[in-house]
Amino acid sequence: YAEIYAGTADLFVYFFGKAVELLRVKGLTSYISSNSWLRANYATNLRSYLRLKTSVRTLIDLGDNKVFADAPDLYPAIHIVEKVSPAPNYQTQTAIFSRNEGLDNFSNSLRQKTITVSILHQSDNAWQLEGDNQRDLFNKLAKGRTALSDVAMGNIFYGIKTGLNEVFVISEQSRNTLIQADPNSTQIIKPFLSGSDLRPYYQSFQNQWVIFSRRGINIKEYPAVYDYLHKYREGLEPKPKDWSNSTTWKGRKPGSYEWYELQDSVDYFLEFSKPKIMWPDITKFPRFSWDETGYYLGNTGYILVTEDKWLLAYLNSRCAWYLISKLSIALGERAGLQRYRLIDQYMRPLPVPAVPDSEKEKLTELAEGLT
Repeated sequence: YAEIYAGTADLFVYFFGKAVELLRVKGLTSYISSNSWLRANYATNLRSYLRLKTSVRTLIDLGDNKVFADAPDLYPAIHIVEKVSPAPNYQTQTAIFSRNEGLDNFSNSLRQKTITVSILHQSDNAWQLEGDNQRDLFNKLAKGRTALSDVAMGNIFYGIKTGLNEVFVISEQSRNTLIQADPNSTQIIKPFLSGSDLRPYYQSFQNQWVIFSRRGINIKEYPAVYDYLHKYREGLEPKPKDWSNSTTWKGRKPGSYEWYELQDSVDYFLEFSKPKIMWPDITKFPRFSWDETGYYLGNTGYILVTEDKWLLAYLNSRCAWYLISKLSIALGERAGLQRYRLIDQYMRPLPVPAVPDSEKEKLTELAEGLT
């Protein structure tokens, strides 16, 4: 599947490709699937393939309407494609359903919502199913821009996954107790933030700390931390590969880590001590902030390691947020605002304009005035 392959792709991507491969010329195929492929970075090649090699007849985004009782968190989409190259003026029938609209009167609602959109002229960064005005605005903001992943030179990292925050994330009082018992403990106890602590331009530190016992640590060098973790050893043990599922496992998931180590390898841990931009994985509005104090971040957020503080001003701008809202997957409303996922695959392709040095200085000054 060379034309649609991506190492991080969901398996249904290949079902799409196989279906088209099996079709005769002018044959039709349709799937009901997650709507993530319409925007996800891993489906860029798939979108290009469908856009150029097929005529997309219909695209329906059912959104957050809990279509399937057994999968309430799935946001489904329906597509129908024909195995024939699209004509230059080919138009696709699209419809978008808002959260909690319900599908009881689906046929009538579909007729009312359906509009025609050009898929052939869409950007493969993400498909926009709204009217052509929205598509044109997106293309105007995105055309000729550099992806955030290239601007950041790949320095975008996921937060720490401990496997049991209840044990590894401790209060300031617990931290002081451990350091009092063994001053060396301070070497592996780091200031910790969760996604909810990240606000626009600043962080709200809750005096929480993480025991950063990374892979390969000699835990005996930190006796106070060892004694503390040992009290919770049963819940920290990695599940053996040969464990029978007939018995409930009380520890963490399988893996090549010791019971006292963090669940996931964090080989990039030194990046947390560098200047960086931080943001949560789910948010209703821009919540990008700058940090030079060495905060460590949990797995509900991301960091971008950079010296370019002007990027902070851009990421918090309305233009960037508009693009993010078109590249990301919406998770439904909360308090009247739509929530979006700002995970790696949606943030990496974010278009970033070329900014003259003089304007970078002005943007940096503005960002510093707000941090």
